[in-house]
Amino acid sequence: MSRNKTYMFKEIEDYREDLEIKHLRTKNHFVLGLLLGMMAITVSYMFVTAFGLKETITLMIGFLVVILLNIAQLAYGRENYRFLQLNKYLTTVYVYVLAIVIIFLFESPVTITVLFIAYAISAFYQDIKVMTISNVLLLFSALMILINYPEFIDFSGDSTENSFGVVFFFIFFIAILTVSSYIIIKQKRFFYNQIALSKETEFRNIDLLIDIQKLATGQDINIKRYYERSQAFLEEFSQKIGAPNAFKDKLEIM
Repeated sequence: MSRNKTYMFKEIEDYREDLEIKHLRTKNHFVLGLLLGMMAITVSYMFVTAFGLKETITLMIGFLVVILLNIAQLAYGRENYRFLQLNKYLTTVYVYVLAIVIIFLFESPVTITVLFIAYAISAFYQDIKVMTISNVLLLFSALMILINYPEFIDFSGDSTENSFGVVFFFIFFIAILTVSSYIIIKQKRFFYNQIALSKETEFRNIDLLIDIQKLATGQDINIKRYYERSQAFLEEFSQKIGAPNAFKDKLEIM
């Protein structure tokens, strides 16, 4: 996972990476839930409206492929976080493929909204590369609709003017979404940096206190023993007050 900032303590970089991986895993779970909901709603609608059985099964298989892919990537992601990163790219592409398939199956202007649902799903990842892929796929999908189903946007007036207006709208809309997503991504990175900096400040203060005690006493401190004793004290204290040890994870990081 790329890091834009190098910290004084290696543990800080590991802490930030662990934090990002934890949030990425949460996002993958959330997207998986959305995909399950989309499959249930879409397939149920097709059965209720007596849609063709072949088309219904085909679309259901398409959803199941994406869902099973997400489940597999989440499972492998427990061992290697790169599977979680790969999953967000693959899911973004597959969601747009499903959106195009839905549009071609239903052949209704209403189904164009699934493209924006696909964009919203990819936006949950809050990733620059995913945003770029999503923008390209959204524009490509809009052009495919414009070429294959021009009647979806058949307004009164000159067709060339209408076509240009629709293309311009999509480009302008994608630009606005890109700027909005970029701002959110920058805010997310700032949030991670602030957490990492606060943790580094904590490490620096502890390091300073250790150096001061060494200068005052002339003796080196057994840091490992110090943290082990602190862990034992906090564990016993937590048991006495009947509360979980909230400092356990922090001491293990240190």
